[in-house]
Amino acid sequence: MKRLLTLVVFLVVGVFLVSSPAFSQSVINACVKVNQGQVRIVPADQPCGPSELRVVWNVTGPKGDPGPEGPPGPAGTPNTGTIQGQLTSCASGEASTRLVTLLGQSFTAVTDSGGNFAFRNVPWGIFSLSANVGPAWPQLGQVQLTSSGQTPYPLTVNLTDVQSNPQHCGACGRACNPGEVCQGGTCVNVSGNLVLPDRGSYHFLTGALTIGDLRTGDFYFGFYTNGSPGGTAPTAQFWANNLGQRGLADLGDLGSTPLSDVEVPAWTNYTHGGVTAVVGHVYVSLARQGEEGHYIIFRVVNIVANQYVELVYEYR
Repeated sequence: MKRLLTLVVFLVVGVFLVSSPAFSQSVINACVKVNQGQVRIVPADQPCGPSELRVVWNVTGPKGDPGPEGPPGPAGTPNTGTIQGQLTSCASGEASTRLVTLLGQSFTAVTDSGGNFAFRNVPWGIFSLSANVGPAWPQLGQVQLTSSGQTPYPLTVNLTDVQSNPQHCGACGRACNPGEVCQGGTCVNVSGNLVLPDRGSYHFLTGALTIGDLRTGDFYFGFYTNGSPGGTAPTAQFWANNLGQRGLADLGDLGSTPLSDVEVPAWTNYTHGGVTAVVGHVYVSLARQGEEGHYIIFRVVNIVANQYVELVYEYR
């Protein structure tokens, strides 16, 4: 019974000491009567009586050994998913057995006979797709993969550019008529007649004519002597030497050959300035920067000295 009471005293006094600023927060000091077992908790600097024994112990004991490892928790949800898509084309068989990649990643896939492909175990993120179409690897757009799945879904990419291809304008098999070009998926007629005045520049795709400002068109026209406007014996000339203008070529007199049958020459045959305008000659101008792949084929039908030139043209 005495031992039980002593333990109670220890517990009660111990709780008191932890909250009392008069005692150390890490060590407990006590005086114990040798014969009776009575315990007094005392400050560290207070001596014990002649019949008492000093006892000291730590508030916090040494760290024990680690316990046994607990059971494994449930498996988390993997942050990966699958990207699926399909390549299509207006040309038969063009979309099959194509190698498709995620740019900047190590994922590759080969399309089946229907153009379908899939990437599995792909980490969540935004990816750009590319495919080996001819000698180039054009980007096919972007796809995002999250815990909610793939966006856009389904992912369908037409390898044929139906926005600018005149044989498939707006949809596969929808061909433009001769003299028309495919612009934004719509066939547009950009052939006709043009009177281009001295110091005039014309943008054939938009139909914008400017006089004096020679920078806005695909090329410009004027009467020049040794590269300068006017003079005593000026020559009618075409120029394409401003920023964005890409060059012209004189194909000579092709007789009655329709403009639609004129072949576009190689890039090395083009020049930027001083191309003499001659009645009956056919010329090719590269469409200005931003319209790469397009051309203006035109024939000079009349020149009025120091005033203007008349053309018939076709934009391709």
